[in-house]
Amino acid sequence: MENKKIKIEVYFAPQCPTKGAVEKNLLEALELESIPYDLTIEVIAPEEAEKRGFRGSPTIIIHGEIFQPIDSPGFS
Repeated sequence: MENKKIKIEVYFAPQCPTKGAVEKNLLEALELESIPYDLTIEVIAPEEAEKRGFRGSPTIIIHGEIFQPIDSPGFS
């Protein structure tokens, strides 16, 4: 059986107060569950987030689908 990695992208606005906690909790959960992963974490400008259609910070994308946030206005 092939061991596939889960592809996760996390985008934060500059000065996002949840960045440290989100990174820590995400990495702990992946390690605790022994989930193989390919993780990208970036801080991007609000203008770039708007171009990409992101609705909040953090924006979490799993296998190309936005997982978080749900119905959150603005990227800040």
